Amino acid sequence: MIPRALPKLMADAVRNGWNVHTAHPDRDDRSFRLSCHRDGDVVFIVWLPDGLVSPVEAPWRVWKSSINGSPTPYTQCTRLIREVDA
Repeated sequence: MIPRALPKLMADAVRNGWNVHTAHPDRDDRSFRLSCHRDGDVVFIVWLPDGLVSPVEAPWRVWKSSINGSPTPYTQCTRLIREVDA
C-alpha cells in the first residue's frame, strides 16, 4: 500500500508543473518519499508506516516534510504543491 494522500497529491503536482519523484519502501527502509521540484523550489515529504506492522498493513503517517531543505508543516508543503504556478 501507499500513503492515502499520495495519488491525488502527485496528480496535482504534475498538473501544476512540478517534476515528481518517489521512492518506495524496501526491506531496509520502510519509508515512502515524495520530492517535487519546480522553478528552484523543492518540496520533500516522507511517510512512515504507523506502528510496527508491515508497510502493506499499516496506515501511514507523515514523518518529515520540508520546503527547500527547511522543516515545514505538511499542510504548507501540500498547499505549495497544489498552488498553480502563475
